[in-house]
Amino acid sequence: CALPICEALVPLGWQVEVEAESGRRADFGLRVMKTLMSKGWDAAVILLGNNYGDDADAYQSEMQEMVTLMAPRPVVLLTVSEFARSRVTVNRMILDIASRNTNVLVVDWAAITAANRSLTGGDRLHLTLPGRTALAESVASALGRAPVSPGACLDSKYTDDSMGPVQGTTTVPRPTTSATPAPDTEVPGT
Repeated sequence: CALPICEALVPLGWQVEVEAESGRRADFGLRVMKTLMSKGWDAAVILLGNNYGDDADAYQSEMQEMVTLMAPRPVVLLTVSEFARSRVTVNRMILDIASRNTNVLVVDWAAITAANRSLTGGDRLHLTLPGRTALAESVASALGRAPVSPGACLDSKYTDDSMGPVQGTTTVPRPTTSATPAPDTEVPGT
């Protein structure tokens, strides 16, 4: 499979459905969940907040609704790279949500990217190929082994990346599989 997230999670038994589009806000994640959760997901991975729109109330409400929709199933929330001062606020909201929900695990992506600038492009936001691999490995470490096997990289419904990527970043082709939908996903994809 061509996606680093699939390469990291499929060997752990996860069936990965990457539902991700560049430049989207938290309402996108909520729309994805409401549309596709009926597939029976076992977990979700959410990295939203880079384009949060400076509306803290809407962002926190939409993120909390996604976590609530998934409960009691695990949700991995990733903090965002702090490429702008407002993203410190986003990360505080993510940590606040995690502190109030027992089903939430946090991957401190902000700390990881701050420690290794080669993971993002010159904008300190969009991932390089090593960044995609590091993100995938961080998520795999947080999730561990899947409750059910075998793993697979599944087809995605949401794939419109017309709003990105930014010059200097690496695009990675999406998988082409014919697997049937399965219980695990990432939003954007596990």
